[in-house]
Formats: sequence, C-alpha cells, structure tokens
Amino acid sequence: MQCFTRLSLSMATAAALLAGCVSQTEFDRENQVARAAENRVFELQRQIDDAEARVQAHEQRDAQRDEVVTNQRRQIQTLTRDLTSARRTMEMLDERFADLGQAVLDPELQSALADLATREASVMSYDAAHGVIRLGSDASFASGSTELKPDATTVVERLATVLKGHQDLPFEVWVVGHTDSQPVANPAVKRLYPTNTHLSVARAISVQSVLVRAGLPAARVGVGGWGEYRPVVAATPRGEAENRRVEIYLRPSTLGVMPAAANPTTPATGTADAADDDAPMK
Repeated sequence: MQCFTRLSLSMATAAALLAGCVSQTEFDRENQVARAAENRVFELQRQIDDAEARVQAHEQRDAQRDEVVTNQRRQIQTLTRDLTSARRTMEMLDERFADLGQAVLDPELQSALADLATREASVMSYDAAHGVIRLGSDASFASGSTELKPDATTVVERLATVLKGHQDLPFEVWVVGHTDSQPVANPAVKRLYPTNTHLSVARAISVQSVLVRAGLPAARVGVGGWGEYRPVVAATPRGEAENRRVEIYLRPSTLGVMPAAANPTTPATGTADAADDDAPMK
C-alpha cells in the first residue's frame, strides 16, 4: 500500500510534466511536497504500528498481572484461614495452660505472689491468669551478662521463700529465658554464648541456681531458653526491652512424689550440682 501510494504520486507528477502543464521547477517543488507527504504517512504508520505493539504488550502484561494478583489473593485467603485456625488453637492451649496453672495454685499462694510482684515491680511482674512470673532482663542482668544483679538476686530469693511456703502443692517451676532479636555481637560474650538461645538458657540457669540455693528442691526446678524466637511484642526499640525477659512458670508436677526441700546451708546434690557446675558466672 505504501509502495503503491509512492508510485501513484510519482506517476501523477511525471504525467503532469509530460503534458506540459507545469515547468520543471514547479515539478520539482511538487515532487518534494509529494515525497514529504509520503514520508509523513510512512512515519505516522510506523508510530501507529509501534503504539499497537505497545498496547498488545501492555495487554499481555495486564493479563499476567491479573493472574498473579488472583493467585496472591487465593494465597492470602488460605493463609488467613490458617491464621484463624492457629489463633483458635493458641487460645485453646492458653486456656488449657491457664487451667493447669490454676489447678495447683491456691488463693493464698496467688495472693503472696501478687503482693511480691507489687513490692518488686521494678524487677518482676506476675500474670495470675497464667501463673507466670516475669523478670525483666534489663533490670536483672547487665547487657550481655548472665549474672543476676544484686537487686534481682534478692527478688529471686524472696520468690523462693514464697514458693517454699507452699511446697505441699503439687507444682514444679520452669525457668525460661528470652532475648531480643539482636544477635550476640560482643566477641567476648559470643565466645561463651554463640547465639541468643545459648544466652537465654544461661540466664535461666542463673535464676534456677538462686532458687535452688535459696531452698527449692532442684528436682522441681527446670530450665529452658527460647532466644529471640518467642517475642511478646513487635521488635521495636521499646518492644525489644520487653522481649528481653526471664519467665518462671508454675505448672503441675510431673513427679510422682514431691522431694523434700534442700537445706540452703548444705551443698545441694543431683540436679542442683549440675546446675551450679554449669552456671555461667562463678
């Protein structure tokens, strides 16, 4: 079509020249105008072809994007259902845990723990609904350290005194350490505690050691550490401080027979010896 148009214009101009209708100068001028018009037509056609190609490409990308969006929406729906199910399971477990804790804590012990938490609010708190005592790590340990500060040691000893007064109840004590999300950076600390999990367990052992030395039977005091993997709030600067903590759980005993309390003035044996030997700060 383009070639035909160019040929038609050329033939028409040549015919006019042969017929003597125009001079050579007029012919040349008209021929230039005709060629300029042809070039304009060709350029516009090229632009139209390019625009159509872009439209087709956009339409193809839009179709692919629509498919991606549809798949992502399906995935979000699936994840939302899974999240709802997980939350229900967590709520059921929380209720079950709370029931288990309440089953072994009588009102007198609950009251004693609440009173201690009120008096020592700068170091500890008490969640009566779940039977959980929390020690703030910033108030209990220096940065990167696993040695309890003197004030925190005193609070843990007072906690042991409260618990010793109710050893007839079938409960055991679980001490669990937690850290923030920042990895261990100090080279000296990292040599001793390569990960936050190591650090959290070592801090739990320090608390356990004080409880045992203060008279709780070692067989009733276990330890653990979650490192940074069980935060209570988002990892913001303020939240990280809350996530650094040691939690003490009072749970139904897994022992068939409750052992007698250890004498604080006599070196402990069994688990207590192991705890003391493994304590990070001596």
